[in-house]
Amino acid sequence: MLKRIFLVIFVLFLALPILYAVVTPVGNLDLLTFNLSNLVFVGGFAKVTGVFTGYRGKVGNTVYQMWKGIQTFKTKSTPSNPQSSGQTTNRTLFSDLISCFKKLSSTVVIYFWNNFATSRESGWGNIIGHNQELQAGAAFDPADLEISKGSLPFDPISASGYTTASGIVAFEWAEGTEVGSAGTDSVMGYVYDFDADKWYAADAPVTRADEAINVTCPTGLTATDLHAFLVFYTGTLGTGTVISCSDSAYAAVTLP
Repeated sequence: MLKRIFLVIFVLFLALPILYAVVTPVGNLDLLTFNLSNLVFVGGFAKVTGVFTGYRGKVGNTVYQMWKGIQTFKTKSTPSNPQSSGQTTNRTLFSDLISCFKKLSSTVVIYFWNNFATSRESGWGNIIGHNQELQAGAAFDPADLEISKGSLPFDPISASGYTTASGIVAFEWAEGTEVGSAGTDSVMGYVYDFDADKWYAADAPVTRADEAINVTCPTGLTATDLHAFLVFYTGTLGTGTVISCSDSAYAAVTLP
């Protein structure tokens, strides 16, 4: 009986300051003070003064804790974690893009993205964000990737055959005559192995006028797992030395 009486008194002791509260604003700190209650809202918490201190834990749906030596409490909330099919697809895509491009963080990202990022951007953020937009709402597809983005014209890939015995992917293209392009523009070739999540690059760049470049990959790969990319650019590969670049050209790799 005494325990029940004590419990009722304790509950009333906690509840009365709130039941008789009158809310008034305090200064420019967006605080709310409760006249007659010794309560002040601080950053989403209710600050308690002159009632009790040092109380921590959860009572019902109320969480009590100390904040910078001040007794506070707030209503417990459980953040939602939606798992809709669309959200799951987007999260998986984001993870796949990071895994794919982190292998290029010291090369392609620096050459063709960092060089053109503003002070408020980063090459890494731009390549991930751009490719998220390209593949939004869909599963990761290497055919939709762009490993560079720019204003320099590119020539479409006309051939990208993989020779199993040598491991060579042979790129070919026809030099275009579009305004802004030149035979002296540099070209770099890249191959992405989707199955192994690995990238391979040509040993050295060639010129647009060469109309061909080889990328050496391991032997014995499956051609349908390979994806070919060309980047046309001016300047020299390296930090801050690429002057301009093209959108990357893409082609699925085939057997010759």
